[in-house]
Amino acid sequence: MATRLKRLPSHLDRSRQVAPRIVDTLAAEVKRIFEQPAVQKSLSDVGAVPSPMTPDQFTAFIAAERAKWREVVQAARIPPQ
Repeated sequence: MATRLKRLPSHLDRSRQVAPRIVDTLAAEVKRIFEQPAVQKSLSDVGAVPSPMTPDQFTAFIAAERAKWREVVQAARIPPQ
């Protein structure tokens, strides 16, 4: 039976909404795809640098980025949009 996702996650983190085995499976597949020479060349051609992370590393990275940019936004007194 096919299931449709109403919203496709835009990243692979340890969301409470997705079973860990599914996140791990998707992360392994994304890693495998990014390791393919053709994909690496395509990314390099547009100036992208792949930075593969485990789901836990990505979750930590996003948390750190949110904290960093929250401080910047507050210091600049930029209103929420």
